[in-house]
Order: sequence, then C-alpha cells, then structure tokens
Amino acid sequence: MDVLQLSDKKTVRLKQYTRARQYNIVILSGVILSSLELSILNKLSNVIISDISGETIGNSLLKDNIEKFAGQMKMSRLVIASNAFLSELAFQYASDVLTLPTAVEIKRYRPMTDRAYDSNIRLLWIGDHTTLHYLINIAPVLEEIGIRYSEVVLRVISDKYFKLRNMPVEPVKYKLEYIYNALNDCDIGLAPLREGKYSRMLCGHNILQMQAGKLPVIASPVGTYGDMVMHEVNGLLAQNTDQWTNSLSLLIENLGIGTQYGTSGREIARERFSTSTIAQQLLEVLNELKK
Repeated sequence: MDVLQLSDKKTVRLKQYTRARQYNIVILSGVILSSLELSILNKLSNVIISDISGETIGNSLLKDNIEKFAGQMKMSRLVIASNAFLSELAFQYASDVLTLPTAVEIKRYRPMTDRAYDSNIRLLWIGDHTTLHYLINIAPVLEEIGIRYSEVVLRVISDKYFKLRNMPVEPVKYKLEYIYNALNDCDIGLAPLREGKYSRMLCGHNILQMQAGKLPVIASPVGTYGDMVMHEVNGLLAQNTDQWTNSLSLLIENLGIGTQYGTSGREIARERFSTSTIAQQLLEVLNELKK
C-alpha cells in the first residue's frame, strides 16, 4: 500500500491520477472529487473505494456540494462509512456501503499510574476550531465547577482555545505526538455535542482517544457519541446543564468510579476499535473485491 497526498494544484493532481494504473484498488480517503476528476480516475483505476468520515463529508455538504458527493458515491465500487448515519446517507447513491468505525492504536496510549507529583484534577477536551463551540456551550458548567473545586484544571487539545474566569485552561497543540503524552495525566474526558445534521456525522475519534487513555468520558447522548459512551459503564451521558454539573461533580469527588469507567472504556476500545480489529475487517472486504 502507498499513501499519496493529493496536491492542491489541478495540473499536479492530474499527473498524480496516472499512478492509479499501478494498483488494484484506489481508496479516496477524506476527499470529494469533481466529476471531471472522477471521470479521469475511473478510466485509470480498476476499483475505486470512497472512505468517508464525518468531518470531511460534513464540511462538503455544508457547502452544498451534494452533487459532488452523490457523483463520487455512484462512481465508487464500495463506500466505507464511519457510522450508521453516514452509511444511510451514502446508501442513497452508492450500490455497496460498509460501516466501519474509526480505529485507534491502543498501545500508543499509556496512562500514568503515579500521579503523586500533581494534586490537580484535569478535565480533557480534544477537537479543533470547527467543533470548539460545542465545548464553549458548556462553559457555564465549567465556571460553576471551577468555583466548587479549586483543584480542577481544563486541558484543551486543539488549534484554537478560549479562557475561563474560574478555571485554569491548559492549551495543547492538536498533534498526535502531543496527544499521546497529554492524555497521561488527565482524569476525566469531555465530549459535549448538540443535535444537528453535522454532529450526527461525527465519528467520535476524540472519544476513542480518551477511552484508549483510560479516561472516563462524559458525553452528550447525540449520534455516535451516545453509542460510544455507555452510561455508568465506561462513562456518563449528560443532556442538560444540571446533568453535566452533577456528572462532573460525581467523578471529581469519586475518582475511583472514574477509574472503573476508564478501565472498562479502554477494554471496549481494545476489543471493538483497535487498529488490529478494524484492519482485519478491512482486509476481508478488500479480498472479496479482488475475486
């Protein structure tokens, strides 16, 4: 397998497409092509697979690119969708759709066992500027928690940040090499979301990362988030301000409960979402396409 980053320049892209002749299968991951590009690639490749994620498709559809999306789905021999909502969307145009969750490399996440050096309790949020508003929506909750518990700190892994009056915010750059270490000394993961078409498309990779880091996760019961966090098993579901405040207070005051949820979450992630598990499922599908 070779991975090729498509150029932003159309002339360079056309040259890149000629490489498709060398391969049995071309997987378009995280990209929606124009009808002209699809036509060219279709003549050069044996099999086209579209791998669609929530962020990619969400941004495309929000820009009213439904025609480009539909064209690529029709042209694809197989569409791989990261959740059920995207699968249903793709089924409107594609002949074959597979729901395959996002994977996480569990072994890269090594939770810290000795926290004696630091008495702070760290809340963690992972995202970027396109989803930061979901965290800002629960800012009143975080302000209240900051007043109640002076030892609580919010760590934000993103490309954009904000400040709170009553709680310190620790900014961390959104890069994988930083994320692995930044999760080690955190205690509670946050995954707030609001109802909407775009939020239904999100794959919940941030939750997987926190679960791989053995963190209990408090999440909104929306879309994939509500499926990945099982209430009082690997975290807590919170739908309104009171539930968010109560859930945070419970885990802050009872870190042992959070440890139980975190352990359960990591085991579930290992069994259902590890790279080895998802890779095996993908391999079986690719072998079927070769027949």
